[in-house]
Order: sequence, then structure tokens, then C-alpha cells
Amino acid sequence: MKLLLSALLVAGLLPVLHAQAPPPPTDVGPTMEQTRTWLETDGRDLMRANRLQGDRLHRTITASEEHVETITLAECTLFWRTVRTGHITIVTAAGSQVGPATTRTTDVKLVLADLSVGSISVEPDTLLTDAPVYAVRLVLRGQQVGASSTSSTDAGNPKGIRAASVPVQTAEDGQRIANALKRATVLCGVTKVGVF
Repeated sequence: MKLLLSALLVAGLLPVLHAQAPPPPTDVGPTMEQTRTWLETDGRDLMRANRLQGDRLHRTITASEEHVETITLAECTLFWRTVRTGHITIVTAAGSQVGPATTRTTDVKLVLADLSVGSISVEPDTLLTDAPVYAVRLVLRGQQVGASSTSSTDAGNPKGIRAASVPVQTAEDGQRIANALKRATVLCGVTKVGVF
């Protein structure tokens, strides 16, 4: 009788215990398609920086604008083209003279598996600017130059890279871009967090 009562008690409790088990963890956050779409549209619009630097000694003003013209995320590889245009203005007592405009393009292919989530950061960039702008910096894992991640300037031959960056005007814009890139990296199966 005790055995039968114990069996009935266990049989009666099993469904209750099973029903109280926590649900399996779900992945909260944007899907890869949502992340890709945001990076290629709204995110791309944030990937730009204007620089202005005055040089009193040489009486020049250097102005440049850098922006990501195109960006594509396909098969866990990020492709983008950055265009930088600029000119130097010489200031004299007679007035100012604007020098010829220069344009430089950089094409980057970055395999997200070459990154770790912790290697994506937002950093101030003070090169050729009196007021800081920012860059989202992407550092590749390992000490060797990645053969799969490359960069080329002005349609030159692609070369392996150790790091890449995209321009942003503010740290807040940079953090939004960094978060999307981290999300894409995780969705591509990269689980490493630290920089190594």
C-alpha cells in the first residue's frame, strides 16, 4: 500500500515539477537580417566625420569629410568603402585661396570570424582635427595579419590588415555602430569576448 501511495504521489508530482522548469533561454536582440538592414541604411548614415584643423603658423585651414559610401554584410563578411575628401585653404593678408580637392577611397573586406566581440571599441580620433571626432575600431584577433580580411586604397591591390575603423562624428553614434557590429559578430558564432 505504501509503495502504491508513493508511486501515485511521484506520478502526480512529476507533471507539476516538469511544468515549473524554467523555459529554455531565448536569444533577445535583433536578428541577423535586422542587424544587416540597420547597418546598411541607418547605420551607414552615422558613419561619417567632418574634420577642421587650423594652423596659425602656416596660415592654413585643412578641411576634410570622411564617410562610408557603401556597406554590405553578407555571409558573415563585412564589406565597406570609405571616401575621404579634403582641401587646404591658405589664408593671406590679401584673402584666402582654396587649394585643389583631394579624394581617397578605401575598400575593406572584414571577415567577422577574425574579430572578437571585445575587439570592437569606440575611440577618439584627433588626426587632422581641432575638435575630436570618433572611430569605431575593429582589431583582428592574433598577431598575424589576416589573409582573409583585407584593405585597399584607391583601387590598389588588397593587403592583409590587423585592424580597421569606420568614422563617426560622436561617441554616441560610434557606440550604436559598435553595438550593431558586436551583435553581427555574435550572430556569426563568434563567442570570444576578449581581445587576443
